[in-house]
Amino acid sequence: MRSDRNGAGAPSVFCFLGAYCGQGKQMQSTNEPIRMLAASAGRIFPDGSFIELTRDRGGTLKLLTRDGGTVKIVDQFVHGDATYTAPRVHHSVRDSLVLPNSCGEFGSTRKLINKIANLFSLAGAGSVAVPLSFLVFASWLPEFAPVAPFLWIVVPPTFTTAALKQTLHLLCRHAVVLSAVSNSWPTSLPTVLQPTLIAEVDRPSRRLVETLRASQSHSVYLARTGEAVDAFCTKVIFSREPPEDPAGVGFPLVIFLPSEADYVPPMEFSQAARVSEEFQSKFLGYRVTNFSKVAPPSFDLGRICAPVRALAHSLAGAIVGDDLVQARIVPYLQECDADFQTDRAATLRRTIAEALVSRWGEEKVSVTDLTGDINTISVGRGCSEELSPETVGWKLKTLGLRTTSISGGLKGLKMADARSLIAKVAAMYGISIPKNTPG
Repeated sequence: MRSDRNGAGAPSVFCFLGAYCGQGKQMQSTNEPIRMLAASAGRIFPDGSFIELTRDRGGTLKLLTRDGGTVKIVDQFVHGDATYTAPRVHHSVRDSLVLPNSCGEFGSTRKLINKIANLFSLAGAGSVAVPLSFLVFASWLPEFAPVAPFLWIVVPPTFTTAALKQTLHLLCRHAVVLSAVSNSWPTSLPTVLQPTLIAEVDRPSRRLVETLRASQSHSVYLARTGEAVDAFCTKVIFSREPPEDPAGVGFPLVIFLPSEADYVPPMEFSQAARVSEEFQSKFLGYRVTNFSKVAPPSFDLGRICAPVRALAHSLAGAIVGDDLVQARIVPYLQECDADFQTDRAATLRRTIAEALVSRWGEEKVSVTDLTGDINTISVGRGCSEELSPETVGWKLKTLGLRTTSISGGLKGLKMADARSLIAKVAAMYGISIPKNTPG
């Protein structure tokens, strides 16, 4: 469901699971005017009234609203010429949703964002708590975002993500956590929920890449199983690698988790329940208060590309009433822009090819030694970020170079088997290979 800037757009009559049999029909009685019956997961109206998805004591999805100063849970909400009801979704999705049960006071924007940044630090992600916190805020105010809020989180093999995913699930609006995103998305997901999608992606197929890109724009419909589906939604993608083509997946903000992080277990049930109860209520209060105040950020980003400016609007625009807090995201946006401008993926592939060619005459090359060569080349060219052997191993696989066990139990390449492929990769980037090839 989408609305115009005043929240007065036509009510959505689509439920993409096809589960609400009365949707799109009209209700009529002798005492009431004709009204459209519409399923909705949340809406704020121009007169200040609102509805938000909640759950009653029996677990059934209902609508949360406020009558004067009293918050109520209702089966239906009548406004104008429409009667709104909660959408029907599969019980597995319904039961996994974390939903508010009240509309609370949130204090100040700074106080609220500092609290959730601390939660991300406790989950082992303190080094990237700023963009994670901005994403949470943006998930509650996506209607006016020019592009969908989108983080692509690169996860080293030494980082366990259970606690971080749990924290995102407890804080974001209508979060749906998936182990992986299939090619059937979005028809396999309840897009009527306006979800925050939290999922893992290893090697996205072409169809998934196209869907991710389309899901960045409002009202760009995808044809899936005979339906026209609006896939726009907030997204957090976990992956071992940065996207090969950032433009292809819709220009996400790419952040890297620390490889040296200690193991952090997920919260126990009672603690998680307290966190969800407190912050879902606070963020609903924040959403209702600031729904019409989202605007482009006031900070100066300098000369950055248009996609990053749109992403800055989506992420920082949701931080209302505190320009200093808004500006915390600037370094991440500028670094993201630098990567986009220099085509980081192509640069990395060329550097790997150079490092491989430099060891052309050797019998075996370990991934660890190759990583050292790559980092040395990169540092010499002014790049401060160092790659791990795990990242280099994955990158070699994307180039078609399969590592195997070599001497000492190390992973690496047997050059006699790899030289023909190395030569092809080198040729792509204009790198000359030695004329004398070992026998």
